[in-house]
Order: sequence, then C-alpha cells, then structure tokens
Amino acid sequence: MKNSLEHIFVEAGEKVELFSRRFSSVPMTYEFTAAAADDTELDGKVEIHSKQSLGKVSVKTSQLQALNTIKASMWDTFVTVYVVAKKDLQVTTPQRKIGLLRITVALLMLLLAVASALIIGQL
Repeated sequence: MKNSLEHIFVEAGEKVELFSRRFSSVPMTYEFTAAAADDTELDGKVEIHSKQSLGKVSVKTSQLQALNTIKASMWDTFVTVYVVAKKDLQVTTPQRKIGLLRITVALLMLLLAVASALIIGQL
C-alpha cells in the first residue's frame, strides 16, 4: 500500500481491489474517501474479506460512504478490501493509522532491555 494519496477511477459495474494486508497482526485503521464522478449521490459497496491465521474467510459488505473506515484487529492477519461501483466513482487510496504502534514499540524495547539485563547479569 502506498502512503501518498492517489485517486482511482472506478467505472460503474466494476469491482476493484483497493488494498490488501497480508501476514500482519498490527492493529490498524484504514481510511479512504469516495465520491461519485458526476458529483451526484454515491452508489456502491465496500467488501471486506478478512481471514485469521487458520480460520476461514469472512466477507462483510457495507454501503460505500464519502468517508470509509476499516479496522483490522490483531487477529485479522489477512484483509482485502474491494470497492464495487454501481456508478462511476473517484476513490482515494487508503491511509493507514496505527493507533497502537507506539505502545507496541515501547513494550518491545522494554522487553529487549529486560532480556539484555538478564543476559548481562548471567555473564
């Protein structure tokens, strides 16, 4: 997934993969916007295909909104998001928001410090 904002044109009747996350257990929120190409009301759907490591794929469908938010939890190892257009759309590429990244990094650093202290203490 690219971090820069890009616009994608989705034609009526088309199903487009917007993004895919694989082999990740970092809790993350993805946001993207959508607008009708002719400045009328939006008409489309968002399909979220998610799979836990050993589980089966679950599919959730929701109405396409001007601002769409998808949350991937620690257990959602694989997530693919599709936009299904009923009319021509302009969609932005999703932006990632990592809420727990700082806490996760801090905990990992603390664990490394404790492990290092224990190893040095045994030498």
